[in-house]
Amino acid sequence: MQNSESNFLRTILLLSVCLAFSGSTSSMTVSASSLVGFGIADNKALATLPLSFHLLGTMLAGIPASLLMKRVGRRYGFMIGTGIGASGAAAATIAIIYSNFVFFSMSIFLLGILSGFSQLYRFAAADVASPEFRTKAVSWVMLGGILAGFIGPTIALKGKDLIADAPFAGSYLFVIMFHVVIVAILFMIRLPQPSVEEQTGESRHWREIFSQPKIIVAVLTSMIGYGVMAMIMTATPLAM
Repeated sequence: MQNSESNFLRTILLLSVCLAFSGSTSSMTVSASSLVGFGIADNKALATLPLSFHLLGTMLAGIPASLLMKRVGRRYGFMIGTGIGASGAAAATIAIIYSNFVFFSMSIFLLGILSGFSQLYRFAAADVASPEFRTKAVSWVMLGGILAGFIGPTIALKGKDLIADAPFAGSYLFVIMFHVVIVAILFMIRLPQPSVEEQTGESRHWREIFSQPKIIVAVLTSMIGYGVMAMIMTATPLAM
């Protein structure tokens, strides 16, 4: 029993680390992308467009990422998301070096897709936890999201001048390193594979889901909260 509890705590801790590293990509992008955009865009009014692509990628990836994990399992789903994120970070580095605004915007879109996958780490915690510890497990993993808020701006600052004449290109190199660590961690933890019933069973239709007032309130609240946050955090770096 003690060994089982130890493995559970280890898994939750490692999932929290994964979320901290993966989530730091988003907080770093919020800190740096508008500054990069302002520096390399011909039309300075488009400076915040890359961050818009990030939010778009997050929005579009959430449901497909969940459906993918239903088929292949959490571990391989997270690895796919991590691969997309590392590719986006590599593309962003190249785009900054060559001052290609369009390519940079597309690379940030890939990082937005990564963010859609990252939102699901909390559900991986729920999968491995017993019913009585499920809420605590989710909370512990979400602590990684708080750490991400500190890690992201830190690597943005530390990597800003790492590559000469390419501000913040080095920051995305840190992102690549983090995602290599995430893949290593995912190989170290056991996450349950979806059962045949889960893979082939019918899901509730979206009309049934959105017919519930609680769901509508939750979605609207999230939209407003996320929108206000994005508005403030997008403009702040440019105003400083």
